[in-house]
Amino acid sequence: MKPVYIVRLDDAHPGQFQRGWERIERNLNEMGIKPIVSIIPQNMDKSISLEKGSETAFWDQARKWQTNGWGIGVHGLHHLLRTGHRSILPISDYSEFSGKTCDEQLSMLTKAVEILRSNGCVAKYFVAPAHGFDEQTLVALSHLYPPLIVSDGFGFRPFIQEGIKFIPQQLWRGRSFSFGIWTICLHPSTMTEAEFAHFNNFARCNLASFSTPLHALNFKELTSLDRFWRLIHTAVFRMKKHVYGIIKSE
Repeated sequence: MKPVYIVRLDDAHPGQFQRGWERIERNLNEMGIKPIVSIIPQNMDKSISLEKGSETAFWDQARKWQTNGWGIGVHGLHHLLRTGHRSILPISDYSEFSGKTCDEQLSMLTKAVEILRSNGCVAKYFVAPAHGFDEQTLVALSHLYPPLIVSDGFGFRPFIQEGIKFIPQQLWRGRSFSFGIWTICLHPSTMTEAEFAHFNNFARCNLASFSTPLHALNFKELTSLDRFWRLIHTAVFRMKKHVYGIIKSE
């Protein structure tokens, strides 16, 4: 079984660095790769507002992404990150959701989905800013209809846990594997020349592994093997985080 690679593009919003996004879009279109694009419905995070973009132009572009077969995800609501609340994943100490009540989180998620819908985009995925979400987030997600697929978590294949579908997101650059389904998260607004070059080279050398449509992914109930893999992956990540310092992934 050959490996499958999925691309996820984070932090799409009107104030994104447009040249970076145009570049990654051009490269993906040339290779025929259909990514998940995570859209911040109503960005209030000034640290990632790099340009004074046009709302109208952005949503026109978002609708084109959708028409082109890109998976549309909601990247939180405002992308306002805070610390001090435990998230399920050990990736970051920041979160927009963790620590809030289920009702608060459900209200945020409902508003986020509605903002996309009002702009002609149908959200199919949930992407928590900085990978920060807790058990109440999952309960809130279970109350949404249609349900959103969570693009996050550790694992080697898509799985279902307590009725919620997950597509694990384990990579931030291309790495070769002999099996499994791997999501590579990129931030086009802040990618360097070296990062663009590495991704393009990796994708072109492994292009057949990027060809599986998102709708063709097979979700299975979480097994003991999945839990063991997640335990090992989490332990390795915690060790790396301890050695190399805190990682803030948005």
